[in-house]
Amino acid sequence: MQKAVLVVLAVAAVCAVGGVAAFMLTQSESYAIEYELDGGEFVSDHPESYRPGKDIDVPSPVKDGYLSAGFYTDPGLTRYFDGSTDGMEGVLTLYARWIESPIGQFVTYSQEGECDRGFSSYTLTGTRMSVFYHYSIPTGTMYTQVFGNDDYYYPEVGTTYSEFVMELQSSPGFSGYEYRGTETIETATGARACDKYMTAYDNGAVGTIWIDGCLIYKECYDYVGTEDSEVRSEHITLTLQSAVPIELPTGGTLSLFTGDGISVSGYKDRYDLGEAVSLTAEVEKGKTFGGWYDSDLNLLSADRTYSFEYIASTSVYAMNSQEGMVRFDKGVEVDLDGAFGLDGATYSLYNLDAGTFVMTESPYTFAQSGMYKITTNLMDDGNHVYWAEVAGDVTREYTWEWDGDDYSVKMDIDYDDYLYAKDYYGFGERRQDKPTHERDKTFVELSYQDKRMSRYVEKMASLLVDAYKEKNPKVTEEDYLNYLLAFVQYIPYQTDEEYLGYAEYWKFPLETLFDYGGDCEDTAILYAAIAHESMGRLGFDCDAALQILPGHMAVAIRTDAVKAKANPMGYVYGETTAKGYAVGRIPDKVSESFLDSDYYPTKSFTVIIDRMLNKRFRGPRGSRNLQRPIQHHYKVRRVSLLL
Repeated sequence: MQKAVLVVLAVAAVCAVGGVAAFMLTQSESYAIEYELDGGEFVSDHPESYRPGKDIDVPSPVKDGYLSAGFYTDPGLTRYFDGSTDGMEGVLTLYARWIESPIGQFVTYSQEGECDRGFSSYTLTGTRMSVFYHYSIPTGTMYTQVFGNDDYYYPEVGTTYSEFVMELQSSPGFSGYEYRGTETIETATGARACDKYMTAYDNGAVGTIWIDGCLIYKECYDYVGTEDSEVRSEHITLTLQSAVPIELPTGGTLSLFTGDGISVSGYKDRYDLGEAVSLTAEVEKGKTFGGWYDSDLNLLSADRTYSFEYIASTSVYAMNSQEGMVRFDKGVEVDLDGAFGLDGATYSLYNLDAGTFVMTESPYTFAQSGMYKITTNLMDDGNHVYWAEVAGDVTREYTWEWDGDDYSVKMDIDYDDYLYAKDYYGFGERRQDKPTHERDKTFVELSYQDKRMSRYVEKMASLLVDAYKEKNPKVTEEDYLNYLLAFVQYIPYQTDEEYLGYAEYWKFPLETLFDYGGDCEDTAILYAAIAHESMGRLGFDCDAALQILPGHMAVAIRTDAVKAKANPMGYVYGETTAKGYAVGRIPDKVSESFLDSDYYPTKSFTVIIDRMLNKRFRGPRGSRNLQRPIQHHYKVRRVSLLL
């Protein structure tokens, strides 16, 4: 999915316009290049001649208080120069265009938009605030500190999702924005004449910004895909609400954390804004360097030496490859000092699975199972980071409503079994298996054929059947299918991208039950697995399959108990994400793709589940690797650019 982009980064896009182009040489005769820089200057080598047919790379010049907005071939700045010299001859004069620098501005934008991706379509609202921190002349990169709220509403599912964003953004590698004249637009302070710039992105989207002085007053991102695209269209508009100049810090601190056996040279307590930083990891014998990471476990560099430009106070982690990760048991007192070879330290414990944080001294008793990032600060030995897995059961409670009654069941899940399910397939296997769909089946089949995962589906099926019978003495196939559908519909809707940082990630039922959340494929898989187990207990003869549709997944049910329109395979529809849909009721957005045989088997597909119980699958290939916590799929927000 294309994400809405931070408006502030578009300024950097404009800054990069005067940058680079690369084309082919066709002629040998050369002509002079003259520059009209309007008070600016070059700080790096620049071409002084050209040969027609050969594109030229012109670096961005600099000018105090301004940023480069590219070059033009006429004094009126109407003919944008993209580096191509095809058809040119004679002296080439390039005129620099400038925009006022936004450095030091604190700006607030409102955002609104919509994305059409079938059943998972959403609208976007919210507020973005940004501080323009620094423009790097050597790299042509704009750095901004961004924070605010992204509010998503999924009308088909009937749910909302809000996310607080706070991150340092950078904008390298933009395509050039081309000046398109002056246009008067409505702003928060009334009508305003602005300079209009446009750019085209690799995916075919068009970006437009309206600038007056140093501020972008409006920005639009417009994308139109094809009927077969996952994202059919996306339109985002950001509008400036206020801008206030502020005094920026001249420098700051860098928080450095080191893993066991890792020390770092080149580090100091304070850096100036824009100062070059070069850190080198020194590794003890018997240890392996695992890379440089930020506080969200994004890999910054795998090289021993990590060089960057200091922009703002931040944290950097020099980690080992995590051999010897410690393991503790929930509910058992732990001597943290003894475990990590420290004395009298204060520990920050962050549970990556539960999202909880606590500060403590040794000893400590872990009340929750999960993966922990443990950091500590020693006055004479710097900051250290450790990783621990805390084994034990995690209790989950599930609540839902059906036919006027409230239901609730609880189940304990062993954290090691959860990790087993998470590590069964790698990232590349957590998606649709085209064209055979053989792996797709295993997300359901393994849930009743694998020894470690099947006991949870069996337990949940038993809990659900018992809860149903307690309030419904007469058990009918149609009612139970709808009761089970209500159960999975009440699982909180969580898209892969918003919650995990991946465009597509299929979960095993055990993962969905542990996370207590998932999107369409996760709840469809969960329904099919529990239905298979439940029907045997109740003596019903029906099948649940996975129904893959353009941009959506549901469950397909073969049953004589429900009279409804069936797909070409003879299955009726089951919507597992939106509350209130009974078995057989088809949402309008997917009705055609579910019922029309023209969609099968290329755009729509019914994945039939193997009902054989005598086949047993072996566990994950190889042993589970505890060396890289980033392997576990915790949510990592990706730095977004205006795409």
